[in-house]
Order: sequence, then C-alpha cells, then structure tokens
Amino acid sequence: MASSQKIFVDYLAKLAELERRLEEFESDDELQEEDSSNKHAIFFGILRESCALVRDAEASEASNFTIVVDRVGHLINNAINLAYGDPGICTSIPSFAHTEDARAPMIKDRSPKGFMSPIPEGSTGSRKFPTPPPPWITTMRPHPATTPLARFREEIPMLSAEPSTPLANIIYQARCEVGSRSICMPIQFSFSSGGSCLAMPSMSGYKNRVPVLTYLLLDEGDVPSTRSVRVGLSDVAYDSTTDEQRKLIFIADHSRIKSYAWGSPSEGGTGENFAQTVPMHTLSSKDGGKGPLAVVNGRLLRSSEGLLSVWNIDTLETHVGNGKALIGGKFDPSDSWRDDPENIERSFGSVPDASVTFQDTTLYPDRWHCHPSNAGAMLCTSQPQDPPFAYYCVSLDIETGKTIGRYLGHGDSIESFSTSAADQNVFVTGAHDGYARLYDVRHPLPVLTLDVGYQHEICSSALITHPDGIATVFTGQEESEQIKMWDIRARTAVYELATGNNAVVALAWDNTHHSLYAATECRYVDRMGGHHGYRKAEIPKPRTENLTGGEADDEESGGDIEVDRDDEDEDASFGKKWPRKAMHSEDYFGYPFDAAGHRLYRYAFKEHANPNVLPSWG
Repeated sequence: MASSQKIFVDYLAKLAELERRLEEFESDDELQEEDSSNKHAIFFGILRESCALVRDAEASEASNFTIVVDRVGHLINNAINLAYGDPGICTSIPSFAHTEDARAPMIKDRSPKGFMSPIPEGSTGSRKFPTPPPPWITTMRPHPATTPLARFREEIPMLSAEPSTPLANIIYQARCEVGSRSICMPIQFSFSSGGSCLAMPSMSGYKNRVPVLTYLLLDEGDVPSTRSVRVGLSDVAYDSTTDEQRKLIFIADHSRIKSYAWGSPSEGGTGENFAQTVPMHTLSSKDGGKGPLAVVNGRLLRSSEGLLSVWNIDTLETHVGNGKALIGGKFDPSDSWRDDPENIERSFGSVPDASVTFQDTTLYPDRWHCHPSNAGAMLCTSQPQDPPFAYYCVSLDIETGKTIGRYLGHGDSIESFSTSAADQNVFVTGAHDGYARLYDVRHPLPVLTLDVGYQHEICSSALITHPDGIATVFTGQEESEQIKMWDIRARTAVYELATGNNAVVALAWDNTHHSLYAATECRYVDRMGGHHGYRKAEIPKPRTENLTGGEADDEESGGDIEVDRDDEDEDASFGKKWPRKAMHSEDYFGYPFDAAGHRLYRYAFKEHANPNVLPSWG
C-alpha cells in the first residue's frame, strides 16, 4: 500500500512541475523569444516530457494512471492553444508523442528531395525546390502490371508482402486499374457497415451553395455507377452516415437531417436497389445536434455541445405514402443562401426521441467513428469553438455520456478516423499537424507515428486495412496532391499514387473488391468553375525503357512501358495545361494528366490488372 501511495505522489508531483513550467513559460515573453531562437526547445520539451511521464506511469501500473492521463491531456491542450494563439509561438507543432527507440517510433518518408513541380522562368509561383527528382522512367517498377500512376520509393527495406500473401503482394506492387469520375466539390465519405454503399456529401450550384449527395452502390458489378441527388436542405450538408440494414443514407446541415433510401430493405439487407434514391425522413436537430451522425442499434445519433440527440429510426414518420404532407410542421427557408429555394424541403422535421447529456458538458464532437471493439462507444475529437480551443481525442460511451478513454499526442485537430475489422484493437487518425497516428485502444499514446507530408502539411485522411492480415495504411495529402501507401510492419512508405494534381479530401477502402476510393478537390478551379494558375504542359515524349533493369524480351522480365497512352499523338503537349504550383512535374509519374476539376478516383487492385486503364485528361 505504501509503495502504491508513493507512485501516486511521485507522478502527480512530476506532472505538477510540468504544469508549473508551462504556466511560467506562458507568462514570460522574454523566455518565449529566447526559446524561439532555439527552435522552441523548452516548449516542445515540455510536451515530450509529458508524454514520457504517461508512458512511465503506465509501465509502472500507477494507481493514479487515469488522473495522470486526464491532466496531461489538459496540459497538452493548453500548450497547443498557447502555440496557435495570439500572438502565438509557432505555426506547426512537430511530433512529440513518439519515442526514439522501437517502442513507439516515428516513420519518415524516404521521398525524393525537391519533388515539387519546377516553376517556369517568368512565372509568379512561389513554390520551388532547387533539385527536381529524377523522372518516373528511371524509378523502380516491381511488376509489369504496376500502374504508371504509382511511384515507388528507392532503397526500401524488405516488405511484409510476399508470394504467400497474394492479395497483399498485389497491393504492395501497385497492380491496379485507375478510373475516375467528375464530381461536385467533395466533403467527406460515409461507408456503410456491410460495404455495399459509399456515400459522399458534396457542394454544387452557384458558389457551391447547393447540398448534393453522391453515392455508389458497390455490389452492382465490377465498376459501380455514380448517382447524385440534390438534397432538400437549406444549407450545405457537411455530415452523413449510412444504415446498411435499412438501406438508408442520412445527410445533415446545421439544423435538419434528411434520409434517402437506396433500396428496399430485407432480411440481411439484400433487397433490391433503386435506380434513384427515395426521400424517406426529415428530422429536426435545430435545438440539439449540429455535429456528426451515426447509426447504432437502430438509432440515429447526432452530437452537439455536451449533448447527444437520439431518434428511433423504425418509429419515425416518413414521406412515403403521405403525399405532400409536412413532417413536424413547416420550415422557413428564407435564411437559405441557395439559389433554388423550390428544391428545399418544407418539413420542419421529427424532433429527437431522447437525448444523452455528456459527463463533460464542454465536449463538442467534431468527427467521430465507431469504436473498433466497444459497440457502445464512439471515438471522437472535439470541435474547436471559441478560444480556448479543444484538441481532445476521447472514447465516448453513447449510453451514459461518460468519457471512458483518452488518446493523447495530436498537435492539432483530427481530420479522420479509421478502423479495420481485422484488428479490433487499433485505429488510425489523420491530423491537421501533418501526421497519421496508429493507436492501440488499450493505451493512451500512439504506438506508431507516420510523418506523411512535407513541412507538416495537412493529413486529410488516413485509413488502415489488413490484406492477408498485413497492416497497411493509406494516407491522403492536400498540398502534395498524392496518396501514400505504408507498410506498418516494415515501417516504411512504399509508394505514392497520383491524383491528377488534386488535393485528397477523403479515402475509403472497399474490402470486398480490394479497391481504394479517393475523393479529391481541384484547388485550381474557383467556386464559379473558372480555372486559374495554369501554364502550357510539358509532356514527356513517348519513350520505351526496361524499368526492371533486366532484358525486356518477355512479360516476366518486366516488359516495356510507354509514358503516353497509345491514343496520344506525337505532340502530346498540344492544347494541354499544367498548374504552375502543382506539386509534381509532368514526368514525376509514368502517365502525366491533370484532373482540372474535382474527381472521385478508384484504384482497383487486381491480380491481372491492366496498367493502361487510366484516367482521362481534364
């Protein structure tokens, strides 16, 4: 008992000292200025020491471990607010929760230096590196079916995939066919639990003021079609979720929720799909719920500050069979910015059936995801509101509203969560600070950190999957306009995938069809559809080379590949444009193309993939 009490006192005393040092640092302008000239050694040191304290307390099984984690979480949050406040200390926070040894390392990408697009003489672009990377034609290509839209890292270690893991081998060799479709400006993905529907809220119309729902029914053949519907909400809809059993897509703006049926429900969710969605419900969340949505055990959930609103789906009034009757009274759309008011639903909507008050009344979930091993909990991150902002990542019990877990180590807001059915103890986050982090739900600190971008660019999306049981992570970047694939066991980035100079907004993995979906945004088109910042493209001349280093006499030895597709004429650059500030030059990948608009990509991994299946130029 005395030993346990000693541990309690020791860790709280050490923590109190860290808290004192942070308070002293915050109040001392001269110390901050001195620290700034020393690469913020004092400030970042406090963050690193706080995470080391948590690891020590956990290793020693300290009786006050939960208290230590909670207080360190508040310390980190206060430090981030200090860093990004007014006047602020720094614009980005480097990783501070990893270790220098093998316990919880950080993986850095072996990306070629100077990989941005060279800027032509006389242009006004500001992004330029002194030494461009070698062209794609000189890089490794592990298989004849490897897509030319993949660029592999050089001198990577022995990878986890091998002939005895055929699916993983296909993915790790980037044997895929790449297709794309033009879409409205995307916001996020929502994947149904059974994998049959991929929903995507987006923006369209005049200045992107019209909410649009785009969705794919993935069980409708090898190449699913894309369907879209204008949503009858008064504002842009930023949140969505799906109900696999009832074949429903829920989509919400700040005050209401609409649902659309993509098919007729039946036992096991195998009913017939509709050619177009059918409007089903209108729900009001004006007085309790402006956050993300989730469907759990036949109930629709929506969060707000300190509160969870709950609707019982099977007892809700529907639009089916009631003609033009309103649900819940009449809604006034006069405050809407939409230019098509005739398409706005006039129903006020069904009010919640119940609510759950959070134990932490300041918790305002911004993004959340079902807990991988606890069906009654959600992983969620707080929504930064008025200062001081909240940068928390917690596990929330949706029945009691209690915070039952806390996950530390993020240096900015969390952009995405991902889990995999193959391992119910892990989840991955992508964050605004430029890192993806792998967590074990049983521990509060990340077990692995991926430095995914250049100069801490936003990691907009990170997902984890386990082909043949091998942990694999895909990360999407905004500034570097690409997707990276990481081998977690080998602790290395393997390759990157082209996105046609588009920023990655969201990623989703179709486990049934072994396909990666990417919703991407073109930053070179404005809200009115006009393009800007383009120059004449400099397309590499068609050439054939053996990319595997051996003889190119047959398919097994690597074969030949043409940089341009067969239908390109001799002057491949004629009439084509390239963004001046594109992250990659035209020869960085084996097939140069610019999307010139928002696109949905599908990277379909196949044993006998045709590498000539590629997106068209925008």
